[in-house]
Amino acid sequence: MILSNSWRRLASAILLYICCITNEQQSVLAARQAKARRRLITASVMPSFLPSTAPSMASSDRPSSAPSSTVTTVPSYTPSTTITTVPSYNPSNAPTGVPSSSPSMVPSMSAMPTSEPSSSPSDEPDSLLLSTQENEFGAFGVMFDTFAWHKLRIVSFDIYSAYNSSGANVKVYTRPGNYTGHEVDSNGWDLVVDDQVDFLGQEIPTKILVGVTVPFESSQSFFIWSPDQRIMYNLGTEEGALYSSDAYLSFYEGVSLVNIFSNDIDDVYSPRVLRGAIR
Repeated sequence: MILSNSWRRLASAILLYICCITNEQQSVLAARQAKARRRLITASVMPSFLPSTAPSMASSDRPSSAPSSTVTTVPSYTPSTTITTVPSYNPSNAPTGVPSSSPSMVPSMSAMPTSEPSSSPSDEPDSLLLSTQENEFGAFGVMFDTFAWHKLRIVSFDIYSAYNSSGANVKVYTRPGNYTGHEVDSNGWDLVVDDQVDFLGQEIPTKILVGVTVPFESSQSFFIWSPDQRIMYNLGTEEGALYSSDAYLSFYEGVSLVNIFSNDIDDVYSPRVLRGAIR
């Protein structure tokens, strides 16, 4: 009976010891779990040297020392408080679903050029100056060739007249290609201007609006005619020679005419250079 009681006391002591150890282990485990939870919701003071596999619950005070090697598949929970100073080197696959509430304070700048050039130049020239010499040469008509290095629109001609006059008739004809062989023949010429203008003389240019589009890398001929006024020109050196050019348009020495489409080649005088500008 005495032995039986001793075994019972020993068994009770062992059970009590086991319970104490279990409770202590549970307390240590709970403390570790609480500490881990605090780490998840508290931002680190110093940046990580290796990127994490998942985004933090809260933003860090300082950026990472090195960018992550791969993009994150899950967006951050809160937006960045400051804009990036350099653009992304790889564009996003799709636009954002929701626009930002306010515009960027600093404009972004593309880090990569476009894969193809523009089909037309961004800025067309204001004008191409032709002959600027003052002299007494003039005729009722002047004919010349141009060549467009890019597709462009010729808006107007600035020309000079022998004297001032009001309500003078002006005609402007044009045709694709060179005028050679068509100086006195109206076939193929299109009338684009038939108007009354006020000529301003030899000191002030008179603007003649035309509005002709010249295709990319194409020649276009023009014939300016005014039966009521002499159009001023300079003597050239060689008909068809390049006289003036820029990155968009080239202008060539042409001819003057004393009659319009007369089928008489004796009405043609060369070489002649129109005095004025093309705009």
